[in-house]
Amino acid sequence: MIRSLEDAETTPECVLVGTSEWIRTATAELADEAVTVAGVVSAASDLTDDRLETATCVLTDERAALAAVDGACPIVYAIDSTADEAIDDLRTEGATEIVVKRSVQKPRLLAQRLQRTLAAAECERERALTDRHRYRAALDALSNATSHVLAVDSEPAACESLVDIVADVLEIDGVVYRFDDRATELRPVAYSAAYESTAGSPAAVEPNGSSIWETFITGEPSTADDIATSPAAPAATAAQSGLAVSLGEHGVFVAVSSAPDADVSGAVELVEPFVVATEAALDWIGQRQRFHDRERELERHARRLERLDAALETRRDIEQFLLAADSRTALERGVLARLTECDACSLAWFGEPDANGNSLEPRAHAGHDRGYLDAVTVPTVDESTAEPAGRAARAKAPVYVENVAASVHDGAWRGDALSRNVQCVYAVPLVYDGVLYGVLSIYGDQQDAFDEPFRSMLADLSGTIAYAIDAVNRTHALSATDRTEVELEVAADATLCRLAAFLDERVLYAGATARDDEAQVVFAAVDGPLERPIETEAHAPVDGISQVVTVAEHEAETVLQLRLTEPSLGAITDAHGAQLREFVADTSGGRARIDVPDAVDVRDLIAGISRNGPDVSMVACRAVATDGCSTVANHARSALLETFTDRQREVVQTAYHGGFFEWPRHANGEEIADSLEISSPAFHKHVRAVERKLFAVLFEGATASEVN
Repeated sequence: MIRSLEDAETTPECVLVGTSEWIRTATAELADEAVTVAGVVSAASDLTDDRLETATCVLTDERAALAAVDGACPIVYAIDSTADEAIDDLRTEGATEIVVKRSVQKPRLLAQRLQRTLAAAECERERALTDRHRYRAALDALSNATSHVLAVDSEPAACESLVDIVADVLEIDGVVYRFDDRATELRPVAYSAAYESTAGSPAAVEPNGSSIWETFITGEPSTADDIATSPAAPAATAAQSGLAVSLGEHGVFVAVSSAPDADVSGAVELVEPFVVATEAALDWIGQRQRFHDRERELERHARRLERLDAALETRRDIEQFLLAADSRTALERGVLARLTECDACSLAWFGEPDANGNSLEPRAHAGHDRGYLDAVTVPTVDESTAEPAGRAARAKAPVYVENVAASVHDGAWRGDALSRNVQCVYAVPLVYDGVLYGVLSIYGDQQDAFDEPFRSMLADLSGTIAYAIDAVNRTHALSATDRTEVELEVAADATLCRLAAFLDERVLYAGATARDDEAQVVFAAVDGPLERPIETEAHAPVDGISQVVTVAEHEAETVLQLRLTEPSLGAITDAHGAQLREFVADTSGGRARIDVPDAVDVRDLIAGISRNGPDVSMVACRAVATDGCSTVANHARSALLETFTDRQREVVQTAYHGGFFEWPRHANGEEIADSLEISSPAFHKHVRAVERKLFAVLFEGATASEVN
């Protein structure tokens, strides 16, 4: 404070404006009181810019001078009394200081008021300069910080930078809320340490109409009291000032303060540009992340296509080989050799159930065995502790162990595998027409070595391999010159035996065929007409039969068409290269007669029947010679049947067993068509097509391959 005129660091250079006596007196007296009179003008219109530039203050009692000075320098306005003038209006119009004339009659008092006014104006000017300096310093700091936040490479880092820089530069504690589109709420992801120590961790903001949520929705900043009562405010009601600025689609930045003299809302001009820069950084990081995600997705897709192409190439190679294989041994060796050429496969082997069906025995293997197959036993049980090949055989479904070491104590086989660097196993059953021909197992020396395309390829290929094995077996059986007739006793749990028990009638096996949907269809004959109509629903209690259709019914017998849900005895014997000649079932069991070519092992056949179908025991076994003509006839028959489509074969076989070709006919075309669920014209079309193919071979000398 200015204590005296002598203590003043600055001498006022005053311009007086007016023509009153008081102004003239003041002009004369102020010169003796250390006040420089820079000039005297009679009217406000005479105040030129030059005079105002040299003056440090203006003394006047003319109201027009207030507008003329217009804040160019401090102005002291003299009034006669407080009752005559509206003090607030004068200050509004620009008066820096107001004095009453009679209170400053002495020149020294007037000079002191001028000195005090000048000192106050100087302090205000310095404060304004300081504020501008701080503002510019804050802008510079935020500008530098903007470069930093634009250089960060992650969204959390950008949010933390926003909080840290605002706290360091503006000394404001803040919280960054990110929008969670799944939970539909704003979640705090970054906040200053001082904020946490004062108010604890901030809570999420739900869409409840709060000012913070409205800022996110509208994009408009919120300030002061509406922020102070939000969940982000420290101690809620204790907050004195607050500010919320939108981060666009990313969320909201909230700054609050509990200091009594704080005015966070006034920092919006400084905070908002940096928040905008942070929003741009988050946009860029998001775009870059999406670009990298897309790039990685394309790379994964490319690698998957490469793996899929490699799997398809392996499949084509194996399928091409299967077409030329002439024996099961050669077939197995060729398949294994091609699989072990793949980098992922270090060992592959074929296993076949033993005579009792309780375990798998190796038939062939390729790759680096390292004694593994000799060290382990492979029981055919569907348990987690069992070797995967045995589990696949029991469940008739693929089994994949991607990491053998993951449960090292879950089965002794895992220890034997790991000691030989086996890290993963994939086993697929070889099943065709419901019959299990064995299991193909592959092993890798890396965890999860077999990707999904390769596993899917091998699972699909397993059916083709089983079909090829079946075809090889049948070919060898047809080429055999001698055969063995085996008579078997069939247990009462066979499907036809259960049907005989249900009907309380003897049931005779008449033949079998397969439909387009791979369902097994068996024809069975019952002596005489049935006492009651047969309907599928009536036979629901008969396990293994899903549908029963009466093909023909007359006095001598009734022919039934049965759709089975499990392998039939005829299908199993065919799969092993043998032929079911006769099967009669009654309430106590059944008897079957089977022709077994010399190329087929009788023990393997019986074991296969017991493993895939009903329990059987051999009653008799007789060697039967086959002449050359029969062998040729078998070859010709098989070749001719191959020219029929599955539908044609089903239709003519149903017609044959239904008595359509008898005279007189046991069933007409409409009845056979109804049993097949086709139209009568479609039935006759298929019959004519088969007859044409058959007669072309008989009368035109065409070979089976020439028949269309």
